[in-house]
Amino acid sequence: MSAPIKTVVTVPYASLLNAKIIEPTTNGSLIIDRHFFIFCMQPILAKIKVDDEWYLTRYPDVRLAIDNHVVPNVAAHYTRHGYFENRMPYRIQVDPEWYLQQYPDVGLAIEREEFSSAQEHFEIVGFAEGRFPYPHFTLATEPESGDPEGVAIGRARARHGLSV
Repeated sequence: MSAPIKTVVTVPYASLLNAKIIEPTTNGSLIIDRHFFIFCMQPILAKIKVDDEWYLTRYPDVRLAIDNHVVPNVAAHYTRHGYFENRMPYRIQVDPEWYLQQYPDVGLAIEREEFSSAQEHFEIVGFAEGRFPYPHFTLATEPESGDPEGVAIGRARARHGLSV
């Protein structure tokens, strides 16, 4: 796991507005500079569990990035790039009955033999499309300090009888 980012943005909100890092819209939303957003997401993304071996097998280009010193390790790749490229941090098991019920188009694609299963669909396109593999899905996180049982990891998986 990469070291936690210790830098905290401590400039006034007005400074972010003046620098056009954050811009309000007329409907109450904000437009945020992509690089600033990625920077702000780092402490959150650093908590997501990443299976190094699985990730390197699934995404062989990451090995090249590490070997070429673009990133120091798998976790750093995921937090800086992989998350924003819709890469899965570990193999996520799909509940096929639920998935096919929620996404009838997947069943049709399987019938047309475009995919062999709900699992294959999820791994190839479903995750990147933002589809959930089972109800109440969230990415697994590493246990917080003081959480020796790893309760933070896979609460939803345990609830639905699914493994990481």
